[in-house]
Amino acid sequence: MDENEAKASPDKSIPSTDKPTKKFHAWVQSIGIIIGSVIVFLWGVTAFIYKEIWLPKSAPVNVTLEFVLQKSFTGDVSTFSQPNVLVPIELRVSARNPSTRTVNLLPSIFIIKGIRIAAKYYTEADLGEQLKKEEFDNNSKILVTKYTSGQEETIVAVGNLMCYDFLYPNEIESRSFIFHIPQGQYDMLSAFAFIPSAADPKHTKIQYDFVMQDGKLVMKHHFYRPDSQGKRERLKVDDSGEYDKKLGIQAAETTQMISLW
Repeated sequence: MDENEAKASPDKSIPSTDKPTKKFHAWVQSIGIIIGSVIVFLWGVTAFIYKEIWLPKSAPVNVTLEFVLQKSFTGDVSTFSQPNVLVPIELRVSARNPSTRTVNLLPSIFIIKGIRIAAKYYTEADLGEQLKKEEFDNNSKILVTKYTSGQEETIVAVGNLMCYDFLYPNEIESRSFIFHIPQGQYDMLSAFAFIPSAADPKHTKIQYDFVMQDGKLVMKHHFYRPDSQGKRERLKVDDSGEYDKKLGIQAAETTQMISLW
């Protein structure tokens, strides 16, 4: 073997670095794939929790009410001229949960009042004096009219709107009622409906009370927490008049009036 052949022949005693380098690159690539898969998995889990759990849980509860109050008599109206005749009134109500989470309902209530109106003509000056007494910048329920004086209200019907403990997302529940009033006794009817809800209905309850106030029967309500001994701890509001947000206390309410003429 000449000198040139000896130089061309590789020295087999010196180990090659190709295989360790390839193994290292393969190992790094595998680790990268694993880390990428873990990141994708965690992203998917986070997105699922946000979309399916956190977002629905944080969505506001805004139960919507449809309320219809109307006369339900379709027969011969001449019978109403007879004494002691009662006029049937129909009340239809529908509650819908448009949110993305189940709403836990507390006992609801509706109150129907009969209203009598006295006719009276006000001059422009008298009407102006009456308007000065009212505060229209407080978002209160004020109505000043030129040809009527005062409204005498009397409760004629009270009941629970719903008999269900919860509403699923997009679920609609409906009920109808028939009650009666004396013919010619009232000029109008007013209706008030109230549906409260809470995050934990087992530990958040509502109580309705009817008390006399200024010679009229009025409804008042408050929320309370029952303890293990059955005692009731009345829930308090903060300085802004709100309950603790953790309780999830919310309510939907509506009012309606119809003329009986």
